[in-house]
Amino acid sequence: MKNIIGVLLVAVVFGCTLAGNGDKSADLKAINCDKPVSYGDIQVCLPAINGMVESYGIPNVKVRADAFQPDVNVVLGFYLNDATHKEVDSLDNLVLDDYFQIYAAKSLQGVKVTAADLDKMGDIVSDNYIKENWDDLNEKIKKEFDFLSVTKPILLDSYTPNPDARAYILLLKYEVEDDFQIYIATMNVLKIRDRMLFMAYYKSFKNEETITDAKEKNNKIVEAFIKANA
Repeated sequence: MKNIIGVLLVAVVFGCTLAGNGDKSADLKAINCDKPVSYGDIQVCLPAINGMVESYGIPNVKVRADAFQPDVNVVLGFYLNDATHKEVDSLDNLVLDDYFQIYAAKSLQGVKVTAADLDKMGDIVSDNYIKENWDDLNEKIKKEFDFLSVTKPILLDSYTPNPDARAYILLLKYEVEDDFQIYIATMNVLKIRDRMLFMAYYKSFKNEETITDAKEKNNKIVEAFIKANA
């Protein structure tokens, strides 16, 4: 799953382009937040999310989160749902579900971005996935999941949940030893305090309703982050 969560490695190349032309001004207002985290020259607020707990500071959560991130990225926050958080001491024995993380590219620290840059990154993200019509895909899912590749998630949809966000709904396969899990993931490119951040939310796939549920929760998380960092 490391290559899936870290698929925005393209941000390294993209960051080099921005770094040459970007405004690196750190003249940003301070934030009033119960849980701020530093990213380059700014602080990012990790807001309270109903039914979830920000848990990256817990040692075994940090180890697990970092294991699935490439070195070019930095994890800013990792949220578990309440049920998983209650069993956090047994995290290594759990199959994670209904969780999300906020992360960023080290190469984009201090680089100011615009909504147009979100669109450029979105084009790069879209080009990294297989696109399929849901009706056709649904017929395949009714039979088996062998057509899914761990290294190539399928892009089901893309949309704009907020003017400062671009979202991509993915169907992906995550192999665990001799077994596998199927997830709906919503990957988001965000403009937070004029910096580019990424948020990915994961929910175990059961049926088509999973897509609707994941999208609704993703939108609430995106709105909470943007509002907390306005």
